[in-house]
Order: sequence, then structure tokens, then C-alpha cells
Amino acid sequence: MKKLLLLLLLTVAATASAAPDIARIHKDVMVMANTIELAFKQDESCNHCAPKIETSYLAKQGAVFTVRANSWRSFHVGQESDGFSFVIPPIEPAEVRRIEITEMVSDILDGVGIVMEEVGSQIEFITDMEDGDSIMRIDSETRRGLRELNRERREIEYRRREHEIELIHADEEERKELEGRIQELEKEIAPLESRQLKLSETYEAEKKVREAARQAKRQKAKNESEARLALIEGIVLRSLCDYGATLKNIPGDEHVSVVFEQKKESKQRIVVMKIDDVSSCKDAKDLKSDATSYLF
Repeated sequence: MKKLLLLLLLTVAATASAAPDIARIHKDVMVMANTIELAFKQDESCNHCAPKIETSYLAKQGAVFTVRANSWRSFHVGQESDGFSFVIPPIEPAEVRRIEITEMVSDILDGVGIVMEEVGSQIEFITDMEDGDSIMRIDSETRRGLRELNRERREIEYRRREHEIELIHADEEERKELEGRIQELEKEIAPLESRQLKLSETYEAEKKVREAARQAKRQKAKNESEARLALIEGIVLRSLCDYGATLKNIPGDEHVSVVFEQKKESKQRIVVMKIDDVSSCKDAKDLKSDATSYLF
């Protein structure tokens, strides 16, 4: 009885003091990382994704895979597998840059104030999709038209002010002549004011159209970014589900965490899974639903 008790105590002590085999865990994690990278190369739905997989292991916590996509050049219809199915439209990297530049310049112009609005500045971006060069062109008929009207009106108002000054010192006969000239100049100003009003209304209408197009492009870019992230997440989780047994040396009470770094985003998507769920996975969809996912 004493021998049995002693054997039991020794077994418990050995189990409690046993440390994870870091060398074996490192090998397992590296094999898993290579498997995920190979999955991206073989998956045609994410052609040229080329994500960079970084690995780490935290004792008593588990393995960590950081997925950083380096390229977003070519995406098309994703094949349905394990509950994951995505339709990815063709990606135009310069389109995202164009939105960012448009918003930046628009914010600057808005900060200038009403002076820029009076000249009816319009912004048009022309992108050469073959070499990716973006050309900004600030040019519009509205702007040129308002400039000409402003210049013409200022000249007429200057002449009117000169006559008004002369009127102060003029005699009776000169006053009649000057008043007549002033009236003629005011008749010239009236149609200019009407044309300025119409051009200003045109500019405001164009501004609303541009803003609506800007919002639509921004939403499109956001939708495409979310779709890309979902596609990448699906490929990673399928790989973990199919080959999770590779991580056999990670202790059973630990986890597998995947950090999806989003390009130019302030938050990362993190998915945390129990190692037992990964190693015994039958369906990637279930693996995702059982995992803890959050943005950080």
C-alpha cells in the first residue's frame, strides 16, 4: 500500500513538474506555418495573396500565428469548402490610393473655406491602371467661368466706384453724366450676378454628386477589404482544421491564436481556439463558431 501511494505521489510530482518540450513545439509550429503558406499557394481563390506567417509560442498559453498579407493583387471567386464561400471582385490597388488622396485633398480644400468654394474648384483623378501612377488634375469649366465672372465684375465695380468718387466733387452737369454712367455699369453688373448665382448652384450640385461618388468608393473599398480578410481567415482556419494534429506537442490546456493584421487598419482581428478543438477539428465552420474572435 505504501509503495502504491509512493508511486502515485511520484507520478503526480513528475506530471506537475514536467515542462513543455519547446524544441518539439517549435518544430510543430513551423510545420504548421509552412502548411498554411502552402495552402495559400494552392488555393486559386486567393491568387497572389502571399501572406507572411510569423509564429511564436507563449508558455502556458499556446501557439500564436500572425498573418500579414503583403499583396492584394488578384482575387476571384472562392470555391465553397467547409462552409466558407466568398466572391471577391477584381482588386485595383490604385483605386484605394485614389480614395485616400481624394479625401486628403478634399479635407484641405474644405479647410481653406468659402474662398475655394467661390471659384468652384473641382477635383478629378485620372489613374493609369497599367503602371499605377496617379495624376491629380484640378480643372473645371465651373472654376474658369466663375473666375472670369469675378474678374469682369470687379473691373466694372472698380469703374463704378471711381465715378462715385468723382460724383462727390462734380458740378450739376457732370453729376448727370456720371449718374448715367453709374446706371449703365449697374445694368452690366446685374446679369453677371445672375450668371454667378447659376454657376454657384451648378457647383453645389456637382459637389453633392462628387461627395456621393466619394462615399460609394469608400464603401466599396471597405467591402473589398472585409471580403479579403474573410477569405484569408477561411484559408487559415481550414488549414488548422485539416492539419491541426501537427501541433501535437502543445499541452492540451493551451490555445492556438491567430492574429490577422489588416493593412493600414488600426485594429487587428484575433481568433483564439482551444488546442483540443484544433487537433480534433472535423469542420472549419465549427472551429470558427467555437473560437473567440475580437478586434484589438
